[in-house]
Amino acid sequence: MKKFLFLLILSHSLLIKSQLLLDRKYYVTSFDCDHKVPQWSAYILDKEKLVQNTKRYPTFFTDPDLKCNQSTNKDYTHSGYDRGHLAPAADFEYSFDAEKSVFYLTNIAPQFPSFNRGQWEHLEAYTRNLSMKYDSLIVITGIVFDSYQQSIGDGVYVPNYFFKIIFSVTV
Repeated sequence: MKKFLFLLILSHSLLIKSQLLLDRKYYVTSFDCDHKVPQWSAYILDKEKLVQNTKRYPTFFTDPDLKCNQSTNKDYTHSGYDRGHLAPAADFEYSFDAEKSVFYLTNIAPQFPSFNRGQWEHLEAYTRNLSMKYDSLIVITGIVFDSYQQSIGDGVYVPNYFFKIIFSVTV
């Protein structure tokens, strides 16, 4: 299943030259080097991996594997934007390494705080609830740019829209 997901997403990424495909152990992301944000992240959310862990990885950090421009924590400082996960930390709390991997800034895009902590957080929780019902889900989360291009920090583009596509693996 992971190979099928990877191939499906890889075919889309080949169309955009400034994107790098990063195949993590726990998720796959396509990073846009020109805009310094991920275009999408995809992963499989399994019911048995969902745990209630109150500890959270303490910080965001640059991706050591990236060979192009990326955002830094300084870009977000006093910007008025949250660091919004595409692959959310709460879906990866089953292991320290898994959770740490989603704190790479290559999985982060600027989000309005009210959106990140409100509607978006509710959608992430709803996705986890669906996983409890359907056992296993394929989750693809991405961003969309409109004609208006706003940026923060040193050229980190702010998406106009966020989307989440959820597929049930089980029938």
